[in-house]
Amino acid sequence: MGLGTDYNMIKKSLLHGNPVVALMGAGYFTGGGHFITLLEIDQNDKVLVADVASRKRSSQKYDLQFLIDQSKHADAGGPFWSIYKTSLKITSNKQTKKKKKLKQKDKY
Repeated sequence: MGLGTDYNMIKKSLLHGNPVVALMGAGYFTGGGHFITLLEIDQNDKVLVADVASRKRSSQKYDLQFLIDQSKHADAGGPFWSIYKTSLKITSNKQTKKKKKLKQKDKY
């Protein structure tokens, strides 16, 4: 789900245990564009990140506002996206039709 640069939505996602993928722009994390993952946030709004390009950057916490300020413009709801699993079970049309046939057989 796209979070844009909405501070409270990013924080809420992290507080619910959902990681957030972030597209960073030129600055502290990259010279041009680079994805990192925000893993968790503490009571002081300091965020632990996973940065595949740097073990050092991955071992530090950052102010959430600093991360937002370092982000790069993105479409599709970005530059921050919450990653979560829905509780909906999605089935194909074939599976649905098969289940209906089985239920009809049970009636007889």
